Amino acid sequence: MRDKAEDVFVRRFPEVLAIGWEGWDRHSRNVATVAERIAGACGMDADKAYALGLLHDIGKSVSTPDENMTHHLTGYDVLMAEGMPEAARIAITHTFYEGQEMDHFWDIMARNGYAERTQKLLAEYQPFDDYDRLVQLADNMATSWGITTVENRFCDIITRHLLPNPGKNVKVLCGLRDYFSEKCGQNVYSLFRSDIEQTIFM
Repeated sequence: MRDKAEDVFVRRFPEVLAIGWEGWDRHSRNVATVAERIAGACGMDADKAYALGLLHDIGKSVSTPDENMTHHLTGYDVLMAEGMPEAARIAITHTFYEGQEMDHFWDIMARNGYAERTQKLLAEYQPFDDYDRLVQLADNMATSWGITTVENRFCDIITRHLLPNPGKNVKVLCGLRDYFSEKCGQNVYSLFRSDIEQTIFM
């Protein structure tokens, strides 16, 4: 699965550059690294986690920045066409913490006709499994410039998206951090101590 994920990722990279998703490759590879390392510490399949993390945002290869609200759906379609249903599932679930998206994103999707299909697919993937949760956490520890804490990463998200009510999302993400810390038997941040220090103090 890892080799196929790398192949899909590399083939899609020129399209992403043409569209203008700056930093997409670095963010995706950092998500893959976080997912792989935590999975290994937790006794999960590290190669599978890497592949799922690498491809979570593959929908941005066919979505412009103005269509960011649809990248989960385009990613799903791309990965189903590639014969990768597990990765397609992650394309849908990675941004919907506890099955719910940030409220204003739902409003935008509803206005543009994407909410109904999204809700249908999410319902098919309930309940979320540990790979869904792991990529959600990894996505919120990885930036295009490095690996950081959930708290630091979400400050960046709040700033870029001007979220009106971010508290509940931070609470869920910190819950995921604690869930995997317990599963690993150590604070997950300790797995990335030097990475986090470099990112925060760079």
